[in-house]
Amino acid sequence: MIEKMKFFFKQRKEKKKEKQRKKNFHLRSQGKDPLKGWGSMINSGYGGINKNDLINTGKFDNTDFRKTQSEEIAKKNSSKNLHK
Repeated sequence: MIEKMKFFFKQRKEKKKEKQRKKNFHLRSQGKDPLKGWGSMINSGYGGINKNDLINTGKFDNTDFRKTQSEEIAKKNSSKNLHK
């Protein structure tokens, strides 16, 4: 029983790998880099925000900061795209 389960999960993993390989091959044939990603991450200005204890420290709103920073990144990325 356990051997059948191991075999099943191994086959499923191999199917996923093969599907990803086909997708990457298709993207490369179009001249795209499948490992490129979306671009720069936004620095929220609050290091370790997920580790903070919001109950004891109170909640904070940094949406304006993130908005302005995302606009700056968008301008930077659009200027890079213009020069290609």
